Amino acid sequence: MIGGARHIPLVNFSNNEIVRAISLIGILVTAFIALCTGLIIYGGWRSTVPTIFVSLNDYGIGYLSLRLRNFVDGLGIVPPDWMVYSLPQGLWVFSYTLIIGIIWNGAPKLLQWIWMSTAIILAIGWETLQYLNVLSGSFCWMDLSLGLAGFGLAMLLINKILFHEK
Repeated sequence: MIGGARHIPLVNFSNNEIVRAISLIGILVTAFIALCTGLIIYGGWRSTVPTIFVSLNDYGIGYLSLRLRNFVDGLGIVPPDWMVYSLPQGLWVFSYTLIIGIIWNGAPKLLQWIWMSTAIILAIGWETLQYLNVLSGSFCWMDLSLGLAGFGLAMLLINKILFHEK
């Protein structure tokens, strides 16, 4: 105490709140890395330029797609087909589930589970609609399997970190 003034802390977080905030940031960073990895694989190694990357030309940034493809070609790495054509879906489902888990963190558990389950509903729905020829593309069991795996892994991570109760 200096001159009779009392020190009042501006921020008074408990250790649990600090750990929880760090955990949320960790989940967000993990989701971002998974999403970026999927985009790099999707845009860099596909035999045809994906539609989303063709659309970049409309915004004057099509050169980014070309730079990515040139960079990937320079690496001299030829990943297996499942990694090029199916892993991005698993990574996107994983990322989406994590982000939804963060957004709905603190809401009633049922609401959290409903919103997080939209990731797997979208993945299964996408493949089903391709199977029925409603969407362009072809149904692929590997896409479906990696989508399910991405969802399951994200749910394990969320359950361990966000839903963990002492």
